[in-house]
Amino acid sequence: MNDRPTKQDHDLFRNEYEIIERSAEFLKVGAFADENRHEFEILLESYRKLLRSTAKMTRMNDSNQRKLHNALAQINAQKEELHLRKEHLRKLNRAKDEILGIVAHDLRTPVNTALGYSEILIEEFDSVLGHDGVHILEKIKKSCSNMNTLINDLLEVAKLEGEDFVLPLDDAPFGALVRENVDDFRDKATRKGLRLVLHLPERDHLLPLNRERFRQICENLLSNAIKFTNEGGRIDVSVLFEHDRARLAIRDTGIGIPKDFLPHLFDKFTRAGREGTDGEASTGLGMSIIQNLVLLHRGRIWVESEVNVGTVFFIEIPMSEQD
Repeated sequence: MNDRPTKQDHDLFRNEYEIIERSAEFLKVGAFADENRHEFEILLESYRKLLRSTAKMTRMNDSNQRKLHNALAQINAQKEELHLRKEHLRKLNRAKDEILGIVAHDLRTPVNTALGYSEILIEEFDSVLGHDGVHILEKIKKSCSNMNTLINDLLEVAKLEGEDFVLPLDDAPFGALVRENVDDFRDKATRKGLRLVLHLPERDHLLPLNRERFRQICENLLSNAIKFTNEGGRIDVSVLFEHDRARLAIRDTGIGIPKDFLPHLFDKFTRAGREGTDGEASTGLGMSIIQNLVLLHRGRIWVESEVNVGTVFFIEIPMSEQD
């Protein structure tokens, strides 16, 4: 880099350069002993070097300041652009959910109409239709029922992901609610030849819960455990209170989930959706809904699984502060 003083240096350090010029003139005309002149020249040259270094550091600092300013300006511009894109995507997502909700709602009427007529035809005209006709109507009825489930799930997703949706929470005994839900599924597990075992700690704790939605979480996970476990299997439901959180674990000895399915398990319309061991259908929305419900409880959900060994779902929810 050129160390010669620039015009900007002279303007910035005008007084200092004037002192150097006057000192140089004085050195020319002054009567000095050689020894004193030499010392004065050394002092003057040192002052010049000091001033050049100071000017050089000032130029570098100014350059860095400009670079920093430009970088910050670019960062702010990129942040603004990202904010605008995020806002645009948010609006598109909201519009998509609104359209999805409208379409799903409007589909209910024709689907229910087809379902109703198929039931009437099966009940009233089975002798006229014969075995083949009833078999076709049973397929139509099953298809309409599956479509109804999908429509309800679509409406549920649109509702839970709405910006204005707030889930009301009240303190409720966590272990007692888990027991209620397990008891509701004992007959279903027994009919499939499964053993359903509940493990509860001696002391229960209050958690901020929405009873209806927490029941929905438990029903979905217990239903899946039964759906994907073959006859003779076992399902263990455990509750653990640790520090300021409650943990629910639902473990089965079922068919398990392939490793490549696990990262997509909670996606909407996930490709990880499969039929149960008795051919039970899946819409691919159930786990996405459950994850949303757990998040609305300020909790988290995760899964561990091994094919042909079993699956365990974990849910953690924070306890009430006053508990």
